[in-house]
Amino acid sequence: MCDFMKQKILYIMHVDWRWIKQRPHFIAEGLSDFYDVTVVHFCSKRYLFQNPFISDTDNNLNILPAFRLPLYQNNSIYNLNKVYMRIYFKLLLKKYNPDIIWITYPQLYDYIPENNCKIIYDCMDLATGFDFEDKSKIMDMEEKLINDSSLVFTSSNYLFNKLIDTYHCEDKLFLIRNAYSGEIIPKTLNFEGSESNETEKK
Repeated sequence: MCDFMKQKILYIMHVDWRWIKQRPHFIAEGLSDFYDVTVVHFCSKRYLFQNPFISDTDNNLNILPAFRLPLYQNNSIYNLNKVYMRIYFKLLLKKYNPDIIWITYPQLYDYIPENNCKIIYDCMDLATGFDFEDKSKIMDMEEKLINDSSLVFTSSNYLFNKLIDTYHCEDKLFLIRNAYSGEIIPKTLNFEGSESNETEKK
């Protein structure tokens, strides 16, 4: 498929691209074989003064940084971050005009302005399991994200069942385990969510 025919994905990850390579890195690289992928990564303070703009020509990835004010779980700071992050993502949506927004953590969805893109949520961790999070607030964000998503991926059977029990969203869930040795995304899967979620439940 020619490059100009590729669908565009804005891939928003909550870990720094320069940190330990893990699930979001591998999936973004795998997607770049078939899609035009722009990665937005949230810079951690340990790398703040290093160059946040990284090119990855081997995988055709366009990688952009996002910065939040520290102590962003504080309500006042959170609201400040939310205002300027929505402006930032509004500019990115206008510039890149993606077909799909891929999100790796519920809180990030709060930064995305209204748009007509398909939403995909990759649930790689139990979001309410982090001690620093307001669990009820995160659950509200995750429920909205799941409701608005065309597809939801989980990294384990536990998360798969947990999301079903909590949000009753089995019709859009797919299991893609970490360290999976086959294709990252099943070739028969399209982002309309039409394939049965029997693809990977075991």
